Amino acid sequence: MVAGILIPLHQLRQIYELIFRDGTLVAIKNRKPNSFHPELPGITNLQVTCTMRSLKSRGLVRETYCWRHHYWYLTNEGIAYVRDYLHLPPEIVPATLRRTAPIMRGVAAAKQPAATRGRGRGVRDDDQPATPFQHLSFLVNLGQRSRSRSPKN
Repeated sequence: MVAGILIPLHQLRQIYELIFRDGTLVAIKNRKPNSFHPELPGITNLQVTCTMRSLKSRGLVRETYCWRHHYWYLTNEGIAYVRDYLHLPPEIVPATLRRTAPIMRGVAAAKQPAATRGRGRGVRDDDQPATPFQHLSFLVNLGQRSRSRSPKN
C-alpha cells in the first residue's frame, strides 16, 4: 500500500526502475483513472503520483511542480533506498550521476573537415570569420556612390 492506494508490486517495481534509470520522473497532473503514464504501459498517472508522494514524504525524492506537470528528482538517500529495493550493485547509478563524454571544442573541432562543420551566421564562403558590421558595408558603398553622382556646383 502506497499513500493510501493499493499498487501491485510489479507496477511499483516498474516505477522504481524508471526513476532509478533516469534519476528523474515526470507525470502530468491528471488523476483520472483512465489516464496512463506515457513511459509506463498499464500504469496510471494516479499510481505514479501516489508512489512519488510516498517517496517525497520520506525525503527520498525532491518535487517540482510547473504547468500541470510534476517533476521528481532522486536524492542521495532515494538512490540508496531504490538500489536496495531493486537489489542492484553499487556500480549501477542513475543517468543523472553518469559522466558524459566531453564536448569537442577548440583544436579537435578545428581538425574536422570543413564539410562537416556548420555554416553559421557571420561565416563567409572562404571560412574566414566575418568582421563586425560587414553586412552593413553596402551602405557605405551607397553613400560614396551618391556623393560621386551628386551634381557639382
